[in-house]
Amino acid sequence: MTPDASDLSIPSLRDELHNYMAQLPGIKRDGMTIMFEKDEYKRRALLGRALRLNEALDGWHQRLQQIAEPIKMVRSQEMQAVDCSYWTDLPTSYRFANPAIGPLWSEYHASKIVLNNLLSRTGNEHLDVKPKNAWHAEEICKATHDSYMSIPGLFGPYHFATALRIAYLFAGTPETKRWVQGLSSAMAKAMEVMRFPTI
Repeated sequence: MTPDASDLSIPSLRDELHNYMAQLPGIKRDGMTIMFEKDEYKRRALLGRALRLNEALDGWHQRLQQIAEPIKMVRSQEMQAVDCSYWTDLPTSYRFANPAIGPLWSEYHASKIVLNNLLSRTGNEHLDVKPKNAWHAEEICKATHDSYMSIPGLFGPYHFATALRIAYLFAGTPETKRWVQGLSSAMAKAMEVMRFPTI
């Protein structure tokens, strides 16, 4: 697919993803209600909604990958030495030909974390989603570092606010948490909302 064709498809992919994300609060709210009601019929209905949304998100991500497979970048020790101090905690990042893809990549993985938690509670309470969530959190971090600096204007950091907070909450290692805190502090120089005052 040519770069021009990819650029043209990004707005429609963004709109589709945001439509999926808009369903998450309602599903999560219903999930909390069902936990108290213990209604098996409602639980199965909610599980079906969550599974359909999960399938739709995965299909969406496959289409995104067709036009925006990330370029993996590994920083050398010399480059780490002159970069921000938080960088050493996560030495690999992604760079996309179009920086607008970075927020979409991050938002997808943040949505998967939310859905994983819901599915484990409504479908299989014994399912350990921590490893999956830790992987999704790292994907958010990898997509953020170069992308947020490439988005023009002061609102570049804002595109990653929600995803980074979710990554922090479900990070698998202390290193990833430190990385998110460090990057958020760097972003806060341009936009104060990115600062994590309580974590």
